[in-house]
Amino acid sequence: MNTTNEVTFDSMTRGFGLSTSIAVFFNVLLMIAKEHFVSLKDFMKSISFFGIHHHWLAHGFFLLLIFIILGSIFTRMDIKVRDSFLRNMLIASFVISSSSIVIFFLLEFFA
Repeated sequence: MNTTNEVTFDSMTRGFGLSTSIAVFFNVLLMIAKEHFVSLKDFMKSISFFGIHHHWLAHGFFLLLIFIILGSIFTRMDIKVRDSFLRNMLIASFVISSSSIVIFFLLEFFA
């Protein structure tokens, strides 16, 4: 394991690592938006995947698109970020996003 502040990950790992962090935050924003805007949720339900209409399928599809598109862009940009920064960013994005979802539903439950 690299303990220095070097850039040893290849450009694809860095690009898709950054993309993952952004997709995780987008996941939370989309989930909260669907809970507050029924029209958005209904629109996402209207999108059919393999003959199945469910908002979570559209949700996952949009997240996958964001992940692939941003990952490809960031990989081509060859962004130089330290391995420790990327690792910490991924951990922080998952902790913040998970906490945000828990807090959101607690607020909804006690509202």
